[in-house]
Amino acid sequence: MASASKIIQRFLEQYYLETSSNPESIYLQSPAEDLELIIKILQSRFNKKTEISVPQKGKIFKLINLGKLNAEEYLRNWLSDRAGNLDKINNALAQLKDILNLPSVPKRIECYDISNTQGTNPVGSMVVFKDGLPAKGEYRKFKIQGKATPDDFMMMKEMLQRRLQRIKNKELGIKESWPIPDLIVIDGGKGQLSVAVDVLKKYKLNIPLISLAKRIEEIFPAPAVASGIPGKNQPIVLEHNQPALQLLQRLRDEAHRFGIGFHRQLRSKQAIKSALDDISGIGPKTKKLLKAKFGTIAQIKLATNDQLAAIVGPKLAKTIKQNL
Repeated sequence: MASASKIIQRFLEQYYLETSSNPESIYLQSPAEDLELIIKILQSRFNKKTEISVPQKGKIFKLINLGKLNAEEYLRNWLSDRAGNLDKINNALAQLKDILNLPSVPKRIECYDISNTQGTNPVGSMVVFKDGLPAKGEYRKFKIQGKATPDDFMMMKEMLQRRLQRIKNKELGIKESWPIPDLIVIDGGKGQLSVAVDVLKKYKLNIPLISLAKRIEEIFPAPAVASGIPGKNQPIVLEHNQPALQLLQRLRDEAHRFGIGFHRQLRSKQAIKSALDDISGIGPKTKKLLKAKFGTIAQIKLATNDQLAAIVGPKLAKTIKQNL
């Protein structure tokens, strides 16, 4: 588990790189891991120095403790609400077992999605629900490597092969292995499902598999699943108020959200990386400061020497102007 200082550092970096809030002072419950970087980010974004401190007594200290108590109360209420949803989740899992004629209630469900913009920065996402709830620590991202042109089927195939190889690793006694899911859900229709079926056959794995198509939320069971459902040679269409469908929708939407976030992150990094990585003297911290102040490469190019020098110093500012 990350330490308090690391958690605070990550939050401050993320929040103050994005927000338009211009604080006079920031009071922390615990020290940040790299306070100097946070101060530089704030100064570069708002052109002024922000006071950051960790009060040990007085009114501000009491205010921080009050905030902590409020957060703890919020967490208790959230846990209580979550417990109230367990019956609905258990009903959804039981319904899913019955609809798909699974041997048992699916404890671990994995859902896969592909995200790309006309083939650029293609990524795959894998989300995991355990007992009907997101297990975010077990989500995985995949940088698609095998295709430079848009081909969702081949991208899905690459991602599933890389994931399912981890199951074979376990059989071979290799330490780096992942658990076997009770159910695999693919975002897409018959085409994506067919690709997934081929990958399962390649690795000789008998894992229940379905796809969920967006148009009318049709559930396409893989042949191995469909064979156990009497009269179910056609896609399964559930009413939108059915708990099983709502659970699958949450899975699919979470896989899409997770994948889109990773895709956007790669695009943003690539935009900065492609232009700045070959310039001597620019490291990760300098990139963060430049992004915080200017946002894009285009804006960095438009900046004057004095504007750049205020962030990175006159020598590096000159180098940047010469190389962009």
